[in-house]
Amino acid sequence: MRLHFPNHVWKYIEQYFSKGIAGVTTVVLAWFLDPELFASFSIVVVVFLYANGIVDSGLSLSLIREKNNTKIDLNTIFFTNLFLSIFCFILIFLMAPYVSEFYNAENLTKLLRVAACSVLLQAFIIVPRSILTKKMEFRTQFVITSVSMLIASLLSIASAMMSMGAWSLVVQMLSYSLFCAFGYCYLVRWPFGWHFSRERLRVFWNYSKYLLFDLLISIPFANIYLLVLPKYYDFVAVGLYYFAHNIKETMIGIFVKSFQSVSFAKIALELNDGKNLITNARMTLSKLTLFIFPIITLLILIVENLFFYLVPNQWFAAHEYLELLLFVSYFFVLNAFFQNIFKVGGYSKIVFYLGLVRKIVVLFTLAITYDQGITLIIFGQIFVGAVSLLFNSVCVSRVISYNMACQFRDISHAVMFTLISMSFAKIILIFLPVSHLLGALLEVVIFCFLYICLFLFLAKETVQNRSNV
Repeated sequence: MRLHFPNHVWKYIEQYFSKGIAGVTTVVLAWFLDPELFASFSIVVVVFLYANGIVDSGLSLSLIREKNNTKIDLNTIFFTNLFLSIFCFILIFLMAPYVSEFYNAENLTKLLRVAACSVLLQAFIIVPRSILTKKMEFRTQFVITSVSMLIASLLSIASAMMSMGAWSLVVQMLSYSLFCAFGYCYLVRWPFGWHFSRERLRVFWNYSKYLLFDLLISIPFANIYLLVLPKYYDFVAVGLYYFAHNIKETMIGIFVKSFQSVSFAKIALELNDGKNLITNARMTLSKLTLFIFPIITLLILIVENLFFYLVPNQWFAAHEYLELLLFVSYFFVLNAFFQNIFKVGGYSKIVFYLGLVRKIVVLFTLAITYDQGITLIIFGQIFVGAVSLLFNSVCVSRVISYNMACQFRDISHAVMFTLISMSFAKIILIFLPVSHLLGALLEVVIFCFLYICLFLFLAKETVQNRSNV
């Protein structure tokens, strides 16, 4: 039976399914791998995020935005990607010993050199994936990525069960890239030929070069903690942090990214219909916080009890990092919302300058906290999120006259309901000596019941009125 969903829905299903499999696989692998192995692999992941960004170089987006792609265009981009992938493979192969020496990790050289094969496979993915994206055929992409992720995860778990250690994570990376490349090459028919045009490459490059420059700056900053921590901390502690970071991304990242993409399109569409930007912003902010804030809070409440049952003892300490990282997510949600407002309003210059300010604050904070322990480094992330929120909030109030008092009123329901529900859930459980599992279930039930009641009696009408404005 063939399922029929709108094309964009398949994209969300793909994201949720892939992230869900990745999250479950991470938890299962924790039963077979020690934290220091995850720490080693975190360095490999960052290196390959950078390499894959260089292989793409923004050319996929340039291909998608081009009105009509000729046979010469497709093959020009393919051979360019292939050349860049070979270049990155050689570079990683040569630089691996120096990276290993820098982090004082003996096994990192072999891990990087073998995993480098996945970079070569990226060249066979970019063009057919761009073709599908251009045609809005997200269902095919869902089939390819989901099946590849599922097979790669099973192979990784099997490798871990055979005591292959960190190599089980490399198996996951390589097998995922291999099956994705096979899937795209088999299911997407495009006119391959020995064609290459410098003139067409120059046209594509004029658009993509700025995307590449931005990527070369943004990837290190987005992963700066994973780059810095292995240099100054024991790999066990870094592995716990990386594990908590992965779980947080699985739990929260997918909700935020989905809401971002949907809200961007919705606000842009309603602006085209003549609706006011402030009205749309207020309505979206209320709905966003009422939906996301309780999810984050609920996860913070139950994560310790969940870890007690879901992960082995050597990983249990990661729950402290995860709780703090989830707290960072409150600021991430609000900052992502304000960034969307600037983008949809056409204020891209403000987005650039605010991003620059955030990078400066990150460097300043990390320079102070890098040797003070991982917990203080995460508190530094909270500080960065708060400062970024302040700058975003002030800029929004100045640019579109959405003042800070209104902003606070629009999130006040979510903040108040969350605090009340969380407090009651905690207080009630203090007087109920129950097991970790039952405690987690009771916290979920009490929190959800109180939050839904508060919303229905105090906020539902307000949100509906804003939606009708």
